[in-house]
Amino acid sequence: MQPPLIMINFFRRLKTRFFSEVPLYSLDPNLPRYNFWAAGLNYEDRAEGVRSCTIQEVVCLVREPENPHDPNAVHIKRLNGKSIGFIGKLHSQKISDLISSGSIPGFAIVTQLKCDVENDIYGLRISLNLPNSAPTKQTSSKDVIQYALSQSEHGNDYLLLSCEDLTFNQVIALFRDNNLSIERTGTSYKPAQDGRQYDWYLLLENKEALRKAEALMHGYFSQIQEQSEQVFKEEYLELQEEEIERLKHLKDKLIAESKEFESVFNQLDIEKCEIEKKYKQAKEISEKLQNELAKNSQILEKTLKHIFPEIVFLPGSIDMMQQELKDYGNAVLKISQICTGTISQSKRIQAADKWYDTHFNTGVKNDGRIYFKKSGTKTLILVSLKDSQKKDLQVIKRY
Repeated sequence: MQPPLIMINFFRRLKTRFFSEVPLYSLDPNLPRYNFWAAGLNYEDRAEGVRSCTIQEVVCLVREPENPHDPNAVHIKRLNGKSIGFIGKLHSQKISDLISSGSIPGFAIVTQLKCDVENDIYGLRISLNLPNSAPTKQTSSKDVIQYALSQSEHGNDYLLLSCEDLTFNQVIALFRDNNLSIERTGTSYKPAQDGRQYDWYLLLENKEALRKAEALMHGYFSQIQEQSEQVFKEEYLELQEEEIERLKHLKDKLIAESKEFESVFNQLDIEKCEIEKKYKQAKEISEKLQNELAKNSQILEKTLKHIFPEIVFLPGSIDMMQQELKDYGNAVLKISQICTGTISQSKRIQAADKWYDTHFNTGVKNDGRIYFKKSGTKTLILVSLKDSQKKDLQVIKRY
């Protein structure tokens, strides 16, 4: 029987106060693992509880045999008793039986949180170990490589791999053949955020390099693409399980009352057509705005080149002015002073031959930067921001 949450919290506080901190529950990399997405996040205030969750957090699995919707229901709760969903019906009977038999403890680990473009949490994935005797999906002989993308607490971007030495060497060669810089590699000793212990780590330059590395592996190792597609299908089914159940129930009800609700169907068809019409109008407006923005960018570029024919704007300068500046006035004034040789506040850049820089106000604050250099009858100019100085220095050195 699962102990009451109040007892769990009491003993956890007791342990923290009087004993060395020992994890309440952790994943054993040597045992089979079961992963699933929580259901019911959109009911009550569970989404708010999920937003407070963290990766590697321990959560409780509480059986609810009296639940009117599912006698095998398993409630997922934080250690403070806050509800964050249920085990979906695809898995509830299996997990309920394992908890009842004492084969697994009533705990799991949060291994993944998903959100939409507005950072609104809509998915919580938990993992737990199964006993060796429990049936689990067997690994195919084709699954010779597994990977994860990870970021350290210091902001470093890592690619973690589990594979044979030969395969690891193939990965290294693949990256180097495609000019992908690897800053450091080695044996991985610390479990990743998903709780899995990987064999190797590769420290890459940034997130862009990480994305390129992932794309290269998907293209080179066919089994990775196959695994990714399979995981996507499984996750989609789990995340949609609850909605599918609701739609099935609604469908059965509507079929039974079809005569009574014919007018409702007709109204829904009308509303659907109206929504499609509004969507089409919104798409047309969006395309029009995009075209207008493109025209405005061209107008700015033509205007600047007309006013300052002796100026050669380095790539990115016009786009930066178009997208980042609230007010062009101060930047244009500084460019004019550079052209006429009346610029009063400028500084020579020691690391770039014959290049100078000056500050300007973007319309918000004085963090604009203009880098300039005389080159024959022309003046080279790069318009940028203070935050991009390191990258900008590498650019102007090439001119």
